[in-house]
Parts: sequence; C-alpha cells; structure tokens
Amino acid sequence: MQSESIHKVLTVGLQTINFFLGNVINILLICVIVRNKFPRSQFNRRMLITRALSDLSLVWVIVPVAIVDLLVLSLAKVSLELYAVSVFLGLFLVAIDNFTLVAICLNRSMALSCVTKPSSDSAHGTANGGRINLYMRIVVIISGLIALVLPIPS
Repeated sequence: MQSESIHKVLTVGLQTINFFLGNVINILLICVIVRNKFPRSQFNRRMLITRALSDLSLVWVIVPVAIVDLLVLSLAKVSLELYAVSVFLGLFLVAIDNFTLVAICLNRSMALSCVTKPSSDSAHGTANGGRINLYMRIVVIISGLIALVLPIPS
C-alpha cells in the first residue's frame, strides 16, 4: 500500500513537470517561429507551427487525462470514457505529428531535387515551386485524413 502511494506521487509529479515543460517549450517554439521574419519557406513555417501546436495539444490532452485516470480510479465509468477519448486523441495527435514531419522532409527533398531552378522561383510559387506547393497540399490533406481515420479501430 505504501509503495502504491509513492508511485502515485512520483507519477503525478513527473506528469506535472511534463505538462509545464511541454507548455513552456512549445510556446517558446511557436514564438520563435512566428518572430522569424525571413523563413526558408512559408510551408515549413506552417508545418513547424502545426507540429508545435499538435505537441501542445498532446500535452493538454494526454497528461491531464493520465493524472485524472491515476487519481480517480474509483469512478470507473468516467475513467473508461476519459481513457477512450484520450486514446483516440493521443493516436490522432501523434499521427499528425509524424505526418507533419514527413511533409516537412518531403518538401525539403523536393526543393533540393529542383536545383536547376533558382530558389526565388519556388518561394513565389512559379515554375517548379507551384507544382511542389500543389504536391505538398495534397500530401498534407491525405496525411490529415489518414491521421483522423487511423485511430478509429482503437
């Protein structure tokens, strides 16, 4: 019985630290991205902000539900409903995070493969840059749909 209470205190303490550090780090990251006046590309800026926001959402959803689930085990019905919602949202947010990283990597690799065109063309959406932006929009839409459908069986 004593070790269970120590385990709960340690887990709640670590989850609380995780919650506060996750908030601070992701908010600082968003501030740095927004304050950067000359980003390499607007697409990467949007994707990095999306990644930081999904990390922030993950901290806001998963950590409080884990703490409530740990502390309120007697309310089984509420705990099960919270668990089901947190599992779905957790899988969805992790999928969005991963697909955002894939989209950023694809964007960079496609931009690097178009070395014959000046970088100003791709920044203004002309020539190969317009085609790259179209491909990236398609990838992001498909990724979002997959991220939404992926956790449904769970």
